[in-house]
Amino acid sequence: MLFASVREDLTQPPEYRQWFGTERLPFDYVWFTPRVDDEAPCERLRRIYGKDRQ
Repeated sequence: MLFASVREDLTQPPEYRQWFGTERLPFDYVWFTPRVDDEAPCERLRRIYGKDRQ
């Protein structure tokens, strides 16, 4: 079983096989999970709280 975060550039399940270099996904089941976000956590905190504290 594979848990895979959905990627914007991969819109069809067979496209995820490129991760493994195979003709078919080597799993019996694939569970696609939504992405939380693409923003880096540190960047988000800097935006919310301001500049880095030194």
